[in-house]
Amino acid sequence: MNTITPILETFRYNHFIMGLLTDDLSEKHAVWRMRGQTGSSVTWTVGHLCRLREETIHLLNGPQSKRFKKPISDALDADGSKEHDFQALMDVWNELHDGVERVLPDATEDIFQTVIKKPMAPPQVKTVLDALIFYGWHEAYHMGTMAMIRPH
Repeated sequence: MNTITPILETFRYNHFIMGLLTDDLSEKHAVWRMRGQTGSSVTWTVGHLCRLREETIHLLNGPQSKRFKKPISDALDADGSKEHDFQALMDVWNELHDGVERVLPDATEDIFQTVIKKPMAPPQVKTVLDALIFYGWHEAYHMGTMAMIRPH
């Protein structure tokens, strides 16, 4: 097995789960927040994960889009609705997933071992490979939180 396969499969599986979590959500439910309306919303979470997908593409030397000039919200408890329409955000997610599908299969071991200066990750993340592993895990974590936030 090569390095790419398990990473690509993780991103693909996360994309599949994202669809299960969001395909039937209305805008109203997408901005609902738990913890007495002070926690994160699905909209905020999708935006946060879009930023990580942008960073993933960038680390793999893909085209930079930087659709988001600033974080979806500076506060983790924001619903994200003031800045982004939920369905438009899902379109961005799908576009970014396609971008990951385009660039990851061509990644080389040299790219994976590249040391990164300011990762969007904990300090233990040193290389592109470390970042990709962390981002895949981090997406899955947030999808678990989205399962708790959304109406069942």
